[in-house]
Amino acid sequence: ARRHRERSIEKGLTSYDLTNAESVHAKEIEPFEPSRTFIRHISPEVLTVNFEVALYNDVVLLLDYTKENSMAVEIHHPTLNAMMTQLFEAMWGQATPLEIIKD
Repeated sequence: ARRHRERSIEKGLTSYDLTNAESVHAKEIEPFEPSRTFIRHISPEVLTVNFEVALYNDVVLLLDYTKENSMAVEIHHPTLNAMMTQLFEAMWGQATPLEIIKD
C-alpha cells in the first residue's frame, strides 16, 4: 500500500477512499498528499469494505493485504471499469467525509 501511495504522489494523482473505519490517522496512511487525499466513512451495513479497489484508465485493481489471502488482481476491461466507477460514485455519495487526524 505504501508503494502504491508513493507512486500516486509522484504522478500527482488524487485518491478517493471509502472505509468502514470511523477515524483515520495520518501515520497509518503515510505518505500522502493532503490536498489530493479524500477519505469517506461508509457504514458496513451499506458496504463492507473487504478489498482495496483502484479504478484507473480501463483497469479495475483488487488488492487484499490480509496474510491469509494476500493477492492482487488487475483486470483490463473498459465496461467493468465503467460499472465499478458508477458503483463507487453511488457509495461515495452515501458516505461521510473523514478528517485525517494528525498525531
